Amino acid sequence: MAVSDTNRAEPPVAEVIAKKGELRLRLGFRDGEGIYADAPVFGLEPGSFVAHASGRPIEVAETPVVVAAAGTALSEIHRIAARAEVRIGFDEDVEREAALLCADPRTGESGLRDLRALPFVTIDYEHSRDLDQALYIEERGEYFDVYYALADAASYITLSSQLLAESIRRGTSFYMPGLTAPMLPRVLSEGLISLNPKIDRRALVFRVALDAAGKVEDFELFNAVIHSRAKLAYDGVQAFADDPSSSPISDGEAARSLELLEVVGQLRANEARTRNVIRYDRVATRLELPARDSAILEVRADKRNDTQKWNEQISLLTNMVGAMYLRSDTDSGTGLAGLFRVHPRPEEPELEGFASSVTALVSTLGLPPRWCWDRENETLADYIDRLPDDGEKIRLSAALQRQAMLMGRPSRFSTEAAPHFGVGAEAYSRFSSPMREVVGILTMHIALAQQAQRPLRAAGLTDALTKAVVAAGNRASKLQKKLTRDCNKLAIDHLFSAELTLETSARPERTGTVLGVSETKIYLQLDDPPIEVKLYVPDQERMLGAPLTLISRFELASPDKTIVLRVGDSARVQVEHYESKRQRWVLRLTNGAAQPV
Repeated sequence: MAVSDTNRAEPPVAEVIAKKGELRLRLGFRDGEGIYADAPVFGLEPGSFVAHASGRPIEVAETPVVVAAAGTALSEIHRIAARAEVRIGFDEDVEREAALLCADPRTGESGLRDLRALPFVTIDYEHSRDLDQALYIEERGEYFDVYYALADAASYITLSSQLLAESIRRGTSFYMPGLTAPMLPRVLSEGLISLNPKIDRRALVFRVALDAAGKVEDFELFNAVIHSRAKLAYDGVQAFADDPSSSPISDGEAARSLELLEVVGQLRANEARTRNVIRYDRVATRLELPARDSAILEVRADKRNDTQKWNEQISLLTNMVGAMYLRSDTDSGTGLAGLFRVHPRPEEPELEGFASSVTALVSTLGLPPRWCWDRENETLADYIDRLPDDGEKIRLSAALQRQAMLMGRPSRFSTEAAPHFGVGAEAYSRFSSPMREVVGILTMHIALAQQAQRPLRAAGLTDALTKAVVAAGNRASKLQKKLTRDCNKLAIDHLFSAELTLETSARPERTGTVLGVSETKIYLQLDDPPIEVKLYVPDQERMLGAPLTLISRFELASPDKTIVLRVGDSARVQVEHYESKRQRWVLRLTNGAAQPV
């Protein structure tokens, strides 16, 4: 059977299953039930996934295109996507509309500012193809002009189009190991709209003037045509920053701009400190599919390099400036001000509870007072920043950072401007992902209408539409989190299933950090692989032969204190068994009481 590159397949994807003695195609799920093709298929292996154009039954003589073979991790990932009703391919009317757009790029239209002489570059992950942003930075005396070009999705995706309707249905592009479900057809998101190198592209450009301290002096927003010089990756730009003389980038037009990225990125990071932005020192988890035919997912640590942090500062700057632009038009009579990402500040009781719990833990461990949070004299950002990032108490530091992150409610999209605690902004928009978030497309439409001084409703930007886009964005954010959790569980299943085949004495013991405790759960971050697992208190009580009681926010202990688990402790665990009914792994503490480290 032919095997395609999954990430390039556009037709809808179907699973081959055995049903009533026949092999059939399951096109998706609804309320837990499969949706099936009308006719059986032949010569396929149950559990595989195939490209299935427009739901048409595969004929007997056809050789189907297999996008994920049965028994592979990729097929399990496709199954996760199918159960979540993630749409992989596109209907014919959407593809047809995309093809018509590609026939006329419209880069020569009047009204576009010509910035093709500026050496823009994109900086993204090595394998990224949907390039949303390109940047160029130049000096102006002691000041800086930051040009941030965003893929001009709004000029192509009109408000009455099938493409926008489909984007609202999806809400965002979904990312899983080895599988991407794009919000827009790839001929657009990786072709016409993407800021690909060596070709003219339309863009919505922010020019932000910064003073010598990195503070915003002035800004403007306009449509332009740009010509990106190169598609660069984070690691390559970091190598240039670390040793310019050995990097091929040093000979390119964009070399000085990339040198200024480091300067401006650090200035903006310093400026963020004045807004009490918390800088967490976390190692993210990255799931990798070693090969298309691999039976397992691998877990990798993914610590961001400096280039990613500097680039993030430019993106944050643009979205904060964009929110200022949207808010500036609130009273002009054009209608709705815009779309925003809001993040409420933690409530006072949460902050007080965290501070008092830290003080109690410090006292229990006999640590110096400097481990306490001095709320009267320092912000939470200052406290987190001075926690040690190495040494013997690194586990405690990581756990306290995690506890601080858990305070407050999650961020969300809204039609009302409100503060974003996480980025320290009075208002924050989402211009920067117009091909990956439907919110980005509509935000651009609102900005363009305001730029043209057109009333938003006259431009088709109704309250109903904006509310639908906000709902789609929030729904998609939740779904991406669920997909990530499901893929994490899949990686854990692969890891622990192999260990369960061994005799108990031969199963490895894994060390981790206790990140949190509750009456029912213990949250543990493993060292290797760097993934979070849960230990269930009733299971531990049964295996340890003693009841465990939550005696403080950060401490779980037996009545006689012979068994104690505290946030920041080092704990060792071993696979005990898999509980099929609840679909969870039961891990056993092997060091009895956890060790304070």
